Amino acid sequence: MRSLVVLVAIILSACTGVTQVRGRYAAQLSKSDIRQIRQLVAPLPHWGHRVIVLRAIRSDRVEVETRDYEDSGYSGIRQYVFRRGAVWRLDEHAPIEGIAERTITIY
Repeated sequence: MRSLVVLVAIILSACTGVTQVRGRYAAQLSKSDIRQIRQLVAPLPHWGHRVIVLRAIRSDRVEVETRDYEDSGYSGIRQYVFRRGAVWRLDEHAPIEGIAERTITIY
């Protein structure tokens, strides 16, 4: 029974995706900051391959790309978050941009 619980935990954690942290201020983001931003921009579990790219453009402002990969490419959104005190929030004044890339194979 215990091995089944461990297997399910490994599968669920593998499906949550990858987080890449980039940018000039990337080293200033703590693990807690990254966890808080991930929960803010992708609160629901995802059953597939998700990549979240955090570009720290200032110590208190991050551009976030959330990409969900499929067989033919990916689709996602680009948005901004900012820190007020110790809490990260969505920047409601910045536009949310849809992003996508598709691969078409012709035989």
